[in-house]
Amino acid sequence: MELPIFSVSVLANNPSPIQFGSSNCLNIDNYLVQNKEHTFLMRVRGDSMSQVSVFHDDLLVVDCSLKPRSKDLIVAVANREFILRRFIRKKNKSYLENGKTENPPIEYDSKQGINIWGVVTHVVHKSRTG
Repeated sequence: MELPIFSVSVLANNPSPIQFGSSNCLNIDNYLVQNKEHTFLMRVRGDSMSQVSVFHDDLLVVDCSLKPRSKDLIVAVANREFILRRFIRKKNKSYLENGKTENPPIEYDSKQGINIWGVVTHVVHKSRTG
């Protein structure tokens, strides 16, 4: 699906009529998905990541072909359940943080039974409810 993109100028001093610049089209599919065969949508349940602007019912675009970089949001599998965390790399160690500051990050080691499943490339949430 393609949608138009408009560039709009906003003046801070004197009011002026609204003037739209040239429009281009953006293919939403191509923007959100780089590796179609390895990309999935997942819905967020819970609010543990709200401090990093990921909310209950948001949609995650998750690419399973990417290797996580420090500060990426990732989806991992732990105890046969999906979990959403921030991947942190410090001094040759990796950590998984959730959005709540009172919970300390856990050191990540694939031998612990936690496997990184994919990297979140986009978070889609509604700004208007109802």
